[in-house]
Amino acid sequence: MFIGSSDSPASVLSKISQHQQFVEAEGRYRKCCPRCNQTSSFGRHDVRSGGLRVLVECATAAAGQAVRVVRIVLARWRCNHCRRVFTDYPDFRTPL
Repeated sequence: MFIGSSDSPASVLSKISQHQQFVEAEGRYRKCCPRCNQTSSFGRHDVRSGGLRVLVECATAAAGQAVRVVRIVLARWRCNHCRRVFTDYPDFRTPL
């Protein structure tokens, strides 16, 4: 996962912190099942760790930017209708 340079490092870390709290509270980004499009009856299946690459400013002006890998948790859900398991990614995530 990757967050682009348009976000400041402080706002990125804030978004990651909010995401961690959201997952711990069993919040869900996806509103419907990717297979059957049911909008209700999801069960928490698993929580796993993922890496998020973040562009941060280096301490020295000559160095510019560097990539820092931050660990985040990702929730996995099971649709009680069709039994599909899927990973729920945060909205701020950009696929590589």
